Amino acid sequence: MLQRIREKIKREEGAIFWGLCTFLSILFIAGFIRFVQTKKPITSVRFEKQAFSTGTVGSSAGEGSFIASKNGSTYYPKACKAVGRIKDENRLYFSSVQEAELAGFTPSKQCR
Repeated sequence: MLQRIREKIKREEGAIFWGLCTFLSILFIAGFIRFVQTKKPITSVRFEKQAFSTGTVGSSAGEGSFIASKNGSTYYPKACKAVGRIKDENRLYFSSVQEAELAGFTPSKQCR
């Protein structure tokens, strides 16, 4: 039985080869088309220091009564425990509630 299978494969060797070549070519072309269609254009990102006038950025705690993070959307009173989680380089200092809210920050619900 094994001998018959070997003979059949040998007889159809050319058809099997060209069938596999065709299948792999179609697979390659489909993958290439998908790659080209999903490729997004590269956009440049520009970071600006002090893009908004949100107060003084610094590391000394005596610069303002309210503190916010550059990466967040809420501000905290200086005495709040949550202020300790904000890295010094990400801190924004505000002298008043109005100044913080004008900069687009909302009051913290943890500390009031």
